[in-house]
Amino acid sequence: MKTVYVETSIISYLVARPSRDIIAAGHQQITHEWWATERNDFSLYVSALVLREASGGDPVAASTRLQWLQGIPVVAITPKVEALSEHLILRSASRKSRGRRIAHSDRRISSTWFSAYLELQAHRERHPASTH
Repeated sequence: MKTVYVETSIISYLVARPSRDIIAAGHQQITHEWWATERNDFSLYVSALVLREASGGDPVAASTRLQWLQGIPVVAITPKVEALSEHLILRSASRKSRGRRIAHSDRRISSTWFSAYLELQAHRERHPASTH
């Protein structure tokens, strides 16, 4: 079974009210579809950093985010994980949208978003009708 690291933005897309912004709304829709139809095809993991981020902000929203994360195993951030993160970032450097992906987060987090981004992108390619 393939592994997916669930980054905070994925949970935020699942919990947030529907966005009026067309791009954000599309991300929300794709994330909801992937979560409903494909998440059980993967071993999901989060880190303590994701739990900390998800628990911040509005207490009601934080509680809802943490409910979505309940039962997902937590991985430790080790030097090996950081090295893998750096490798994934460097490998993605030639991709067209690299700047957009990396600009929103620091080096340790961008690869985690990147792995979820790849799975969501693969979902969109397998289900093109759901992206419109």
